[in-house]
Amino acid sequence: MPSHERLASLNILEALEFTPDSHSALATMIQAEELPLNLQSVRTIAVHLRKLGQIYSHIDQGSWLTRAIPAFLFGMTTVPLSPVWDDAVEAMKKVAESKPGEEALADIAFDWLEVPSPQWSGPYKPPGEDHHGALTNFECLNLMALNEASATTGSVMDDPSQDMLNVYEGQKIIESCGTGTQQGAQSILCLAGLG
Repeated sequence: MPSHERLASLNILEALEFTPDSHSALATMIQAEELPLNLQSVRTIAVHLRKLGQIYSHIDQGSWLTRAIPAFLFGMTTVPLSPVWDDAVEAMKKVAESKPGEEALADIAFDWLEVPSPQWSGPYKPPGEDHHGALTNFECLNLMALNEASATTGSVMDDPSQDMLNVYEGQKIIESCGTGTQQGAQSILCLAGLG
């Protein structure tokens, strides 16, 4: 299933009069986006992505397409069909052959690297932060750890809603770049020879 947000954005750009497209790049992006994401469509999507990579060098450097095509190709690395990722990366390699294309790809990759991970592992606890003082002969570290674990479990059992609030209170809203953007950006930089 295509990304509805990406397709809607492309359709809006197509409707605007001040977005000239002499090489039909926008139409190619819309055609690729409208295809169903299944194995039967992979070859057609690959053709569209290759076409975008090839026409990039012919686009006027002042055109909005110099940023739109790399952004679209990055977006195609988030679709749930891995053969499309390879084709998008190949198209990015063609785009990176020009200096403006390389800069646009690098900018997007670095933006994606700044997006926080969607998984949250709790608040940062510096190593060595130990509230235990010196132990006497009558104290046991294992018993202390068990008591601490039971106290945590007890508080979760007594007031689960408060525990959920505490967990989600410090989280940030994830940007619309999608899950795995850092890993995807790193992979793309390595495969495209930019990293």
